Amino acid sequence: MAMETIEKMFANLGASDIDARLEELLIDGILYAFQEQTSYDANVMLNGFGAIVNALGQREKPYLPQICGVVLYEYLGEEYPEVLGSILGALKAILNVIGMTKMTPPIKDLLPRLTPILKNRHEKVQENCIDLVGRIAHRGAEFVPKKRVDEDLF
Repeated sequence: MAMETIEKMFANLGASDIDARLEELLIDGILYAFQEQTSYDANVMLNGFGAIVNALGQREKPYLPQICGVVLYEYLGEEYPEVLGSILGALKAILNVIGMTKMTPPIKDLLPRLTPILKNRHEKVQENCIDLVGRIAHRGAEFVPKKRVDEDLF
C-alpha cells in the first residue's frame, strides 16, 4: 500500500521538491522493498519503482550502479523469458550510461552469469544477451593496449 501511495504521489506531483537526502533515503527504501517483495505485490513494486525512476529523471544517474548491482544482477536467474529479456536490456542500457569501470557488479562477475543465459531459446533473451555481451566486448577492446604492426614481424 505504501508503494502505491508513493507511485501516485510521484505520478501527480513529480520529484522537484525532494532534496538530496530524501532522495537517498527513497532509493534505499525502494531497493529494500523490491528485494523483500512477494509475488502478490510484484506488479505494484515494479510500477512504483518505475514511477520513482521516471520522476527523478537525470537525478537517478548516481544510483544506477546500486540499482544494477542490487536488483538486476540478482534477477539474472529469472525463469520468465520476457522478464529476463527486459532485465538484460536494462543492464545493457545501464552499461551504456555508466560505463564498464563503474559497473556493479564488475564485468568479470557479470560475464560468467551471462554464459548459461546464451542457451535460452527465447528471442528477446537471445537478442538482449548477445547485444549485452557484444557491448561488453566492444567496450573491453577500448581498454586493451593496441600492438604496433611491426611488433608482430619480429
